[in-house]
Amino acid sequence: MSGAAGSTEKAHRNLPRLVNEHRALLMLVALCTYLGAFAPNFLSIHNLTTILKGASLNAIAAIGFTLILILGQLDLSIGAVVMLCGMLVIGLQPSLGWAGAFAASLGAGALGGLAGCENTTTPQATGGGSGEGGLLAPGDILDGEDGENWARSNLLLDTVEDMELIGPRVTPTDLLVRLFHEEGPRVFDAQSVHFGCSCSSERVRESLSIYSAKDIRHMTTEAGIVTADCQFCGAHYEFDPSELGTGAERPGD
Repeated sequence: MSGAAGSTEKAHRNLPRLVNEHRALLMLVALCTYLGAFAPNFLSIHNLTTILKGASLNAIAAIGFTLILILGQLDLSIGAVVMLCGMLVIGLQPSLGWAGAFAASLGAGALGGLAGCENTTTPQATGGGSGEGGLLAPGDILDGEDGENWARSNLLLDTVEDMELIGPRVTPTDLLVRLFHEEGPRVFDAQSVHFGCSCSSERVRESLSIYSAKDIRHMTTEAGIVTADCQFCGAHYEFDPSELGTGAERPGD
């Protein structure tokens, strides 16, 4: 009995993991079940064949992509090769027939795949830099004058003392000038930051001026007004339907 209870408890613990691993398959089964129950023709042979035909292209491309990933490579030209083969089939079918068009497209796809071998890359895992612990160092990204400027900036910043960063005696502007006075730094006046939105009643009215009287009637609420809300600042506007749309009566006219 204890063994059966342990197995049941282990199954309950593994259930969330199994659901998470197979969630895509479960969603597909649920979707097919729903459509099969409420769409009478969904499970018909003709409809299932149509769905499989539509998914066959993605399936073939997915198989090819999977093989490339198994080999430890990465090729981003698969979509372009698929589109090229499809265009060749459509363009050559009138003159070569279906068999000839398919053969030509397969040959072009093979040549494209061989040419793409030169463009495949091997993904690099993190930790391939020359810095400490395999992290990227400035020299891995910057070179030449940019690298020299980065190294010089770090040397100057290393001369800053802790009290200069937090103490009131040295302002940030003075510290900047002390470190980079040779570059002639410029400090602009501080600007206050505040929330603002360019929406207005007139702008909303202008955006609604392209609609016909019929459209404005559909927008009119039971209270006899047309409402609009700004999705940025949340401002709420209410308008008289007679003031909106083409041929509207503007206030003051």
